[in-house]
Amino acid sequence: MNFSELLGKYSSSENRSLENWNPNRVRHNVYSPEGKDALLLFDKAVGLMKERSLKNPADLLGWNYQAGIHGIWNLDYEKPDSLQTQTRAQLADFAEEKGFDTRENVLNGNTVLNNCTHFTAMWNGTNLTPGTTAKVNNPDASPANFIAWHRLYLQYFEEIARENLRLNAKNAEDLANTETWALPYWAYLNEEDVLMPDIFRDTGSNLYTPYRNPQLNAGTALTQLTNYSGAAANWPKQTLQGLNKNNYMAMGTLIENMPHNQFHVASGTDGGLFGDEGLMLLTSSAAFDPIFWVHHSFIDKLWSAYNASENANYAFKYDFDQNPWNYMFLKPSPDGSLEKAKDKISYWGNNSSNVISKIYNPDYSYDYPGTATNPESDPGPNKVLSIIQAPAYRPVISEIKWSEALKPIAGNAGQYSSIIPLTNNSLALTVRNYLNLTNAQKHNSNPFDLVSEVELLLPNPPAKATFLLTTTSLSSNPKFIEYIVNNPTLGLSVQGLSMGVDECHQKNPTSHSHCNHMPMLMPTTAIIDFGYSVIQPDGTDGEYGYSYVPSDDSKPDDQIVLLMVSNSADTRVSSVTTSLNQNFNKNSSNDSTFDATAYFARFPGLLTNPEATANPEAYFEKYDKGKGIVAPELNFRAAATGMAYLMDNKKLLEVGISSSPYAAISNYLDNGQMQGLSLGDSSLIKAKNYFRSNDNSGGIILDFSALRIEEKITADIIIGRDASYKPTVGFYHVKDDLGTITIDGIDYTPSHSDYASLAISSSNLFDELTGLNANLGFAEYRQAIEFDRTGKLAPFALVNDNIFFSFADANIDNINHFYIHGANIIGLEDMLYGGDTDFDDTLLGFKFESRVIPSV
Repeated sequence: MNFSELLGKYSSSENRSLENWNPNRVRHNVYSPEGKDALLLFDKAVGLMKERSLKNPADLLGWNYQAGIHGIWNLDYEKPDSLQTQTRAQLADFAEEKGFDTRENVLNGNTVLNNCTHFTAMWNGTNLTPGTTAKVNNPDASPANFIAWHRLYLQYFEEIARENLRLNAKNAEDLANTETWALPYWAYLNEEDVLMPDIFRDTGSNLYTPYRNPQLNAGTALTQLTNYSGAAANWPKQTLQGLNKNNYMAMGTLIENMPHNQFHVASGTDGGLFGDEGLMLLTSSAAFDPIFWVHHSFIDKLWSAYNASENANYAFKYDFDQNPWNYMFLKPSPDGSLEKAKDKISYWGNNSSNVISKIYNPDYSYDYPGTATNPESDPGPNKVLSIIQAPAYRPVISEIKWSEALKPIAGNAGQYSSIIPLTNNSLALTVRNYLNLTNAQKHNSNPFDLVSEVELLLPNPPAKATFLLTTTSLSSNPKFIEYIVNNPTLGLSVQGLSMGVDECHQKNPTSHSHCNHMPMLMPTTAIIDFGYSVIQPDGTDGEYGYSYVPSDDSKPDDQIVLLMVSNSADTRVSSVTTSLNQNFNKNSSNDSTFDATAYFARFPGLLTNPEATANPEAYFEKYDKGKGIVAPELNFRAAATGMAYLMDNKKLLEVGISSSPYAAISNYLDNGQMQGLSLGDSSLIKAKNYFRSNDNSGGIILDFSALRIEEKITADIIIGRDASYKPTVGFYHVKDDLGTITIDGIDYTPSHSDYASLAISSSNLFDELTGLNANLGFAEYRQAIEFDRTGKLAPFALVNDNIFFSFADANIDNINHFYIHGANIIGLEDMLYGGDTDFDDTLLGFKFESRVIPSV
């Protein structure tokens, strides 16, 4: 299978979603006939669950326990404030007292309670149960886990609800309806669906609660709520911006903030339980309001619609590995045992691949997979093009540490701002280069976009921070700042949910000046995909609203910066990491197979070069092709991904998985993902790469010269082959990155006429890594013997009567025949003069491990 055949396999309409749905359980709109029937069963299930909790608050099938998985409070409606804010020790005491779990389990994180991703501060630094290696070590794991964790939370809740219905079924029809039941969703962004369904307002319903916004309970439309009428009207436009992002975590950040957080605030305001706050306003009580479940079903539907759009991108193992979280839920237990009911999908990050398996193979489907702006008839993503946009292929162009305090905005009391550089001094991104990169016409309607990961601290009660990509000049203009403050739809606004507030800060929500202590600072991570929008010369707004950059040439050398505006002086940004992205699922992206993102990753200095940013491929042809540097192609990513998959799952070789990396990707998409196998994307980033390429010649070096004297290396090697020739690959010693060899004290460069014969002479070969080949159709696994400091090595290949090197000057056709596809993965082009230049005829993946020999 070649790359084109792989793309073709997943180009049909039935394959154009990242999800594999269960068509037997369908989530319907609450206002459809099927949705109304689903609401009646939901009402019945909630009633049964509440009855269980009244008899035994710790009943695993009861309402209290299931809602408590999201967040638990003291369950005292007369005196509710005592467990509004919690430490882990307080939660442990409460859980043991009420019979929810043991104190030891809670302290060690071996519990389902308070597992919503907004409780990161509670679980950060968790000392886990002995025998596990995972540990929560990220101040905010929300962007990776928020939307994924809630998907599985709802799916497990559905099964608990079905179990309650099964146990109370009167006949076969009841059982049949139970087995196909799924949560309906309230699509409150639709203009015709802004009224909360009647059953939630019926005081005799199990879905009613008085601790909800009284206006909603009275039948006021969401768009007409006091203080929300104007803002709520903008929710659809702002939400759909999230579906335009070609980055899972950027999409999740946007959907979490809008509409998710804003709906929680709107539905919980004036709820009258925790002071003026209702159940939905606090993370610890939100799931106790039945509206929570149809709200989150809609949030999940938005993700499902995203996964069927041309912008869709996967959540990757690396995302979850970097943000470990507890994916532990409850399943029905035959004997009611808590430990038997616990289903550990991934225990604090120890099985990220299992999370991916679950979230992309949901136990339900939706009645309509699209949205108003993404009709079902529109082409969705090609799974292959989505999977090769893993984090390993998104070059980081800058990492900025930031500690400056915000400054008051003149003329706007209670508003503060900070101007944060997006790039460092050595790589200053100017307006000219930014416009080149983001100009759709110059990049065949598929421009680049910048994605920034912003680490910040927001005071609790939730302060608000708005981020906008703009220029140094504009961010220093008082009138521009005022415009931003007064334009709520411009920029990405980040505002978390309340984690509980003391009385002083309830009275002073944006300042601590009247209190004798600082408000709690909530670690928050925002992933911002700035999109491609700019401000036109006529002053019209950009398409997506996260960047505001003049498109004229008045200040082409003005620097691009990140402007932050907040309603709290205590908001702090600690770091901003910015990467470059390009969406390969755009229809026109197939016009060229040149991987411009990979080109900039290898030569980041070109981002400051106007000629290179205007047309990267033309720049390569003009300046770098003649040096022997290989043009990066899209299939190189697929080759690296397929090899990484085989390297992480060597057992696949035993069952005859083809040696083609493209067939390996097909195996993952068809079987491996569902089975919870690792794609290998995390290994591509985490592995120490011993290979490197010379910037001037493109020559490849395997460099062990930095090894310590007492350090030894072993290598697992996977050899794949996708061509009729059977090359044999080996390595030889070189003196430097230019490929110089030293024989009998004499130096020879690759251009020397005797270089080929001398380079692979017996005295210069590195025998431990020579004689590597594979039969067609089957990948080979080799384990090299242990070796120590070997200096620098370079690859060669024997193909029929030819010898090919990674140095163009050493080859009779004067081109390079090797390419580094990924960390410790190289590919060979086995034909004279480059053939099809796909560099996948033979592929070698190395998994190096070092160990230190103790000194005697």
